[in-house]
Amino acid sequence: LLRSSLSGMLQRIYRRTWTVNEAMIVSALEAEFPDAVIEVDLDGSHCQVMVISTVFAGLRPVACQQRVYAPLGEFIKSGALHAVNIIAKTP
Repeated sequence: LLRSSLSGMLQRIYRRTWTVNEAMIVSALEAEFPDAVIEVDLDGSHCQVMVISTVFAGLRPVACQQRVYAPLGEFIKSGALHAVNIIAKTP
């Protein structure tokens, strides 16, 4: 029980102190979409991301958003990002 409480406390501290910057977000997205045009606008824990890629051709909008959301998962899970607005489109 003590170990569980300590673990939970450390996770809350970690979440509060972990920060993200635009370069980190761009890097994560470039790893997933190497040939894409990527724009990121970060305002605290709120982020707008635009990814223009041929990868999205033939995909439904929700599938495109899921593809963009996936590499940002760790930032969201950590609490560094709270809200993400995604624009995903083809060239």
